[in-house]
Amino acid sequence: QTLTLQPGLNVIHAPNESGKSTLAAALRVMLYGLATRERGTAADKNRYMPWSGSAMTGQLNLMADGQPITITRSTTRANSPMGQFSAVYTGTGEAVPDLNGADCGEMLLGVPREIYERSAFIRQSGLAIDQTAELERRIAALITTGEEDGASYSESAAKLKKLLNAHKHNKTGRIPTLEAQIAQNEALLAQEQQLRRTLNDDCEALRALDERAAILADALTRHDLADAQDKREAVASALTECRESEQKVALFRRMMQQENTPERSVLLEGQSKLRSLNELEAQREELASRRARAKAALDAFTEPGLPALCRAARYLGFVALIAFIACAYLRDASLVALSGAATFICCAVYTIAGIRHANAVKEERKALEDALADATKAYYVLDTAYRSAAESLLAPLGLKDLAGVDSFLRAALSRHDTMDALTREAGEKRLRYEILREQTTAAADAAPVTRPDQSREELRAEEQICAKERAELRRRVDMAEGQLRSFGEHGDLEAQLAAQRADLAQQQLEYDSLTIAADALERANAQLQLRFSPELGRRAAELFARLTDGKYDAVLLDRNLTASAQERGSVAAHEVSALSQGAADQLYLAVRLAICELVLPKEKNVPLILDDALINFDDERCAAALELLAELGRERQILLLSCHKREAEYLRGRDGVGIITLGA
Repeated sequence: QTLTLQPGLNVIHAPNESGKSTLAAALRVMLYGLATRERGTAADKNRYMPWSGSAMTGQLNLMADGQPITITRSTTRANSPMGQFSAVYTGTGEAVPDLNGADCGEMLLGVPREIYERSAFIRQSGLAIDQTAELERRIAALITTGEEDGASYSESAAKLKKLLNAHKHNKTGRIPTLEAQIAQNEALLAQEQQLRRTLNDDCEALRALDERAAILADALTRHDLADAQDKREAVASALTECRESEQKVALFRRMMQQENTPERSVLLEGQSKLRSLNELEAQREELASRRARAKAALDAFTEPGLPALCRAARYLGFVALIAFIACAYLRDASLVALSGAATFICCAVYTIAGIRHANAVKEERKALEDALADATKAYYVLDTAYRSAAESLLAPLGLKDLAGVDSFLRAALSRHDTMDALTREAGEKRLRYEILREQTTAAADAAPVTRPDQSREELRAEEQICAKERAELRRRVDMAEGQLRSFGEHGDLEAQLAAQRADLAQQQLEYDSLTIAADALERANAQLQLRFSPELGRRAAELFARLTDGKYDAVLLDRNLTASAQERGSVAAHEVSALSQGAADQLYLAVRLAICELVLPKEKNVPLILDDALINFDDERCAAALELLAELGRERQILLLSCHKREAEYLRGRDGVGIITLGA
């Protein structure tokens, strides 16, 4: 849409959802840009995103210092809507110097965005004013000095508090940190000094132990020399014992050779073969016993009698035969046939049972004969193996029979054991002689020494105690030296501690100075509040009285811009929460307009924008507000956006008032 405005008061009427709030926001964005850091659906970059999906863009034509200027903002990157800015003199294309997208609004209107939004940009949902440091600073500066570059109490107090907290806040800040560091360094310095004293004591004790260890080592050396002298006397007897032992070995070896004693490996193998032969003999005896049992079973075998079935069939056959003869004598044909059939059946049963009995007897005898043959065969096979094993055992040993083989093996192995024992004893005596000879030879030329009074065991026990104490002292010395190295140079720690103490004194001095400054600022702010609150309240009261036809004649404002109103003739002020919605909106509008007069630069004639700001006003107070705005429109441009027709109808035909209807 294109909105053409005129100087003075412009009444813009539009039904709901016609775009009047969007146009008001567009004016603000064209001047101050779009806040892209805001998040959420209520952020302007999301709320005013074109529903068609096209990129945001806008153009604003304005007059500044008598010069027509065209400002354009467009979107070239999706993450930076309205980020492209240009400002040229209208109709020339010549860029306006020193005008950029970041501070365009502040350069043209003389106030930053937050001041403009909290003073001249008035919406129904934003009539209530929240305090900012910038707004407070401008109000205070204007009331006290008439200039706008004064400092804000909130900013100054916040800076002082930040500085105080940076110095000391509970257990944090530079002062507690320095105090902790100083305490730590003092403890480290005391620990270092104690370590040095302990180290010196331990080093002295270590030197004394080293001297004692040298004395003990010398005493043990004299013991060794005295022992060497004693060993020289024992060398002759050791040599004699060695030679006698070696002669015994030689004699025993000749005796074993004369007796043809086999080697130990042959004897051990013979023992293994003897054990195997004994096992074979046990198996052979078992097979012989098995063969004897089989032969006895065969010899004792007798043919068993006929089975009961066979005997019964024979008896019944005789009976049936007698019956047959009797029936034949009696000449009874049916009985003859019956008795003849019975006789035949009994004979058949007897014959079959007899044949089976004969076969069973034959098979049983055959089984006994086979068992005897198997046992006999196994016995002869094992007997052959036994004889072969016996021959393999006797041949290496030079024996003729097995009698006394075990005792022969034991005696021969015993002789080998005796030979080994004699050889081992001779070797030990030879070794002892060689050792004594070497020791004696090494000390042969040494001068005679006197053996110490303390025994070797006492000296070694004391030496072990001394070594343990020395190791413990050495460990403590090494640990202390390592800890001292971790402390660094002694002078560095003292210098660091001195610098920290000086820094702490400086920080404490700064903290005390900041505390004095904060107290002075608080007192000054209390005095300043008494000065600027009445001035702002006085002008707001004049405007509020005009809007309410004189019902309220006083407005009270605290430093936080919280307003309360006092009715004419009343002694008590009413807080905003006690007023109706319409009266509250009128009070906030009066305060807004008063703030505009105090804060906005007069030479800039900053335009005012009111978006549905009069929606809760009744007709009479709406008329009063319109008269006030028409009067103010002679000094500055005012845009009044409303969803009602009454504002346009009331001011239609009025000089200096433009009526614009959107969506018509």
